[in-house]
Amino acid sequence: MLDFGNEKGTFADLGIHKAGATSNIALSRRELDDHGWKVGDTIKLTFPGKPAAPFRISTVYSQGIAFDFAIANEDYERYVPDVFDFVVYVAAKPGVPIERLRTQIAGLTGA
Repeated sequence: MLDFGNEKGTFADLGIHKAGATSNIALSRRELDDHGWKVGDTIKLTFPGKPAAPFRISTVYSQGIAFDFAIANEDYERYVPDVFDFVVYVAAKPGVPIERLRTQIAGLTGA
């Protein structure tokens, strides 16, 4: 289980929960403080080839993940063409040699 140090809201809050509503976004504490934003503020995100889109800040986390923001999968699919997972976490059973695990994963992913 990953602990992102949620300070406010949860990642389940991301996305649109009512028709016509603004999508929610999670931000790191650092990103929030750097811009002087607060939970409930609406910010605009720009995506390649798309007009700026409003997102409501619903969630704040303190532990570093790969990025300073997170949006729902349905929002990525709407605004970013060819969405691919780029990080996959694997939990190995105790005692499984790491090289065996790497070989099995490579066989599944072609990596």
